[in-house]
Amino acid sequence: MLFLARHGEGYHNTAEAYYGTPLWNCYWSEQYGNGTTSWVLSSPNFTYRKGPDALLTHKGIQQALTANAAWKLQLNASIPLPQTFLSSPLSRAASTLNLTWSDIVLEALPFAKPTFIESLRESIGLHTCDQRRSKHYLHNHYPAFDFEPGFRETDELWGPVYQETSAQQTVRLRGVLDSIWENDAGTYISITAHGGTVAAILANIGHREWSLQTGGMVPVVVKGTYKGPTRTRTTSLTSATAPSCTANPSIIPTGI
Repeated sequence: MLFLARHGEGYHNTAEAYYGTPLWNCYWSEQYGNGTTSWVLSSPNFTYRKGPDALLTHKGIQQALTANAAWKLQLNASIPLPQTFLSSPLSRAASTLNLTWSDIVLEALPFAKPTFIESLRESIGLHTCDQRRSKHYLHNHYPAFDFEPGFRETDELWGPVYQETSAQQTVRLRGVLDSIWENDAGTYISITAHGGTVAAILANIGHREWSLQTGGMVPVVVKGTYKGPTRTRTTSLTSATAPSCTANPSIIPTGI
């Protein structure tokens, strides 16, 4: 049983909603803010600076707390508790996991430590909100979390020119599923990640498309059949570049 959760609303989500997806994808997603608002910082009063990895908005925090309340309600109705907690290494996912589970499991059962999995991140490249922070930063801000073996100090995957395609992301998430089936003896697995990550997992297991709202969760029952050792999977598809803008990105709003 996979409990697939999407992070709560982040500042990048509000920016995309404000500008519209076409203008966001062709221009603003490659910036770190608009000079008035940053996709990075949670405080409304900040010194503008560049930086990766969007944080949760106030609404996003409330969505995670709503998920917390929903889990408590369902636990009273005997829903099985996850035995493993896996997280994207992007802050909005880790914060959502913390807010959702901290007083249910993480504080009561110290051995149930969430684990950062590099490949659970959102599509890699171009969008600054998807560039992760350092391992040192994650350790300091999420001390209850473990890191998967081989987790690097800096983000060696993200780049400002190319972005992996949905097909490439699906291949990447197939590797995560293989690892879970080969290495995790648990039956109930909690995964807190991103809309694109959840879509890639669902594509791998043959599930119908499901658009998960921020702060939402979908449970899926999956049967895996062992067919031999894991093989290295590659895709010949060329990485995508930012689309050309059809609107004027130079108009900067006074706020979002």
